[in-house]
Amino acid sequence: MKHMKKIASLLLALVMVFALATTAFAQDVGTATTGTGTITISNAAKGETYSVYKLFDATVSSDGKIAYTGDIPESLTQYFKKADNGVNIVATEVATEGESMSEGLKNALAAWAEGATSASTAVSNGSTLNFNGLEYGYYVITSTQGGTNTISVDSTMPNVTI
Repeated sequence: MKHMKKIASLLLALVMVFALATTAFAQDVGTATTGTGTITISNAAKGETYSVYKLFDATVSSDGKIAYTGDIPESLTQYFKKADNGVNIVATEVATEGESMSEGLKNALAAWAEGATSASTAVSNGSTLNFNGLEYGYYVITSTQGGTNTISVDSTMPNVTI
């Protein structure tokens, strides 16, 4: 009887360890593109919907500088402009306050995303959420919790975690 209690305790402990470990697995979400970039949301809330939107393309020059290209949406022209070369996109002074993104830009990006087509959308199961296969670019990430983040996925940072 004494050995049965020890065995039962050991089995119960193993069941609890395996039950707790099941939420540690990441949720992988593919995209319609075949890129090599990944955006990982490390603290994705269970049941929340996360969407990834590509705003600009990104490339890295031989000297390590990131260049953004594409069309600037009309609603974002006060925050982004074409560089002197007429090709690359740069942020305006209105877009930044010191080193961080302005609140106005965050709101403008969230509004832009409402009318844009997402590269990928997923409802989180409460684990880490990985958006895979992204082409290099400047991305806007939204959630049904109301959050808006931006991130660059490029050859110097192909796998980004927020």
